[in-house]
Amino acid sequence: MSYLLSPPDVGRKFSVWFTQGFSSQYDLLAAVKKSSLQPYLTTIASHRQCRDEILSMADLALIEPAVGYPHFVLMEAVKNKAQLVITSHGHDKYEELRPLFEQQGIMLLTGTRGQKNHHNLDNKFEFTQLCKIAGIPVVDAIQVESTSQLIEAIQAIKARQLSVCVKPVTGVFAQGFWQLGDDFDYFHALFNPTSYQANSQQFIEAYDQQTLKRPYLVMPFLSGDECSVDMFCVTGEVKVAVTRIKKQHWQEVLPIGPCDAIARQLAHLFMLDGIVNAQFRQDNTGQWYVLEINARPSGGIGMTLHSQINLVAECIAYHAQLPLVRTSPRPALVRQLSQSVEVQPMQHYTQHYSVERTYA
Repeated sequence: MSYLLSPPDVGRKFSVWFTQGFSSQYDLLAAVKKSSLQPYLTTIASHRQCRDEILSMADLALIEPAVGYPHFVLMEAVKNKAQLVITSHGHDKYEELRPLFEQQGIMLLTGTRGQKNHHNLDNKFEFTQLCKIAGIPVVDAIQVESTSQLIEAIQAIKARQLSVCVKPVTGVFAQGFWQLGDDFDYFHALFNPTSYQANSQQFIEAYDQQTLKRPYLVMPFLSGDECSVDMFCVTGEVKVAVTRIKKQHWQEVLPIGPCDAIARQLAHLFMLDGIVNAQFRQDNTGQWYVLEINARPSGGIGMTLHSQINLVAECIAYHAQLPLVRTSPRPALVRQLSQSVEVQPMQHYTQHYSVERTYA
């Protein structure tokens, strides 16, 4: 089921749709409002939950169905004359429908182009191998799918006098990532889970108890700074980028960063297309290595506005061929804060807008 949350009044403005995302949808819509493009745009936002604080930011808001949401977006985009759809979730499913979107004259941004590129970005082992072949500095990783392989891989990295970390072959980077160590207390991961540190033997025992062993990567742990490059790309070319160097209590937001050259190589190699994010980390010698690419806007994209570069506006202005008022880029130190907002319950919308549709 899906509910129309606000009556369509698209008019003749350029219409852009932001689908449900990973902790970025509010910031994407806020970036539009902070740009000179707002008078020329109609914004559409959709989510599978009644996220009033997000949906109320758009001119037209829709609840996505739990199943078949790419078809829902396609059909509603045609009906509401959307011209650009920016996805942040379920990219491969949208990519399957790219020909149908393009047949309707709708531009679709999924982070890259083609199912093969989406697979290579999602599968961290394939991603690592392709980076190595291309000469891009990447952390060497061992793929394991059994307890014996896990133990052997951990021992191999320890034999090189290196710290060890693990992460799933597929999925969001922080989910399932752990730095392993023999000296970490068993209770440490339970008491302080956000440290992402676990006892090596404890992790081995937990992994062994899985009936179906999830494929994991075992690799050296890099102890240096972390660098996040948010960028707007067009078919493999970086148009604009902003770097965030992550410190303990703040982030350095930079118009020009130390990993820009590597980011351009990655964009070309994986045909990046849209607003995407690349993650890097330093070793103890200061060398930067790529960790992964997220084919979507990052959860920290709102912080990039402090550089005076609006990646969302740059993306829309390019595809809509609209003039954009820019200011001089500058570096900034940024600390992220949390805030509270009052929201409306789902009943508020269903009482006022009773239009209901079902999508296969």
